[in-house]
Amino acid sequence: GNFNKALSGNPCAVIHQADDLSDEKMQAIAKEMNLSETAFVFKSSSADFKARYFTPDGELPFAGHPTIATMHSLKEAGLILSLIHISEPTRLRRISYAVFCLK
Repeated sequence: GNFNKALSGNPCAVIHQADDLSDEKMQAIAKEMNLSETAFVFKSSSADFKARYFTPDGELPFAGHPTIATMHSLKEAGLILSLIHISEPTRLRRISYAVFCLK
């Protein structure tokens, strides 16, 4: 694919400050967006933030595409300062994740 052409990528909706949204409302928003995934970002008591991912048909336990979209969105909104990529080997596969520095 052409990664430098506007509006030619794989879109993902990212909803910040989703703390007051019910599961039903998040599902309705994801269905209305009608994208492969819609990400919802929340405050967290154990991390800098929490994210949940929905398709038009239901919630996903985890997905890489909306995780990347969420991080990019938080970075563009100025809510995190930098993205540092780290890879950690596991028994089954290599898991990639990021460490995020909040403002």
